[in-house]
Amino acid sequence: MSAASAYHEVVRRAGRLPGARGALLASLEDGLVIASSLPHGVDADSLAALGVAIARRAAVACRAAGFGATRLLLLDSSNGHLVLGVRRDLLMIVLGRPGCSLGLLRQHLLGQW
Repeated sequence: MSAASAYHEVVRRAGRLPGARGALLASLEDGLVIASSLPHGVDADSLAALGVAIARRAAVACRAAGFGATRLLLLDSSNGHLVLGVRRDLLMIVLGRPGCSLGLLRQHLLGQW
């Protein structure tokens, strides 16, 4: 399986988790979308740019607080969740539906992907 196919499969699996609406994988270095499986109307490039900006700021804050590397971020809103997982130079974003199992999404993003 090629690297591109592997990335698409990882995103497809994450987007099909119970309670997930979709997922995206982006480069933390330049914010470019590597693979995405998002619902109609969600702009992958804008979501990646937002996610990378948040992840970079969180990394600075975590280091300043002495917490070490950022691994997971959760944004909770009235209409759903953004769950961001950081691994090396990659950012995985999973869109969660309201009331979804955040523990399951968290477990997935902290596990192997």
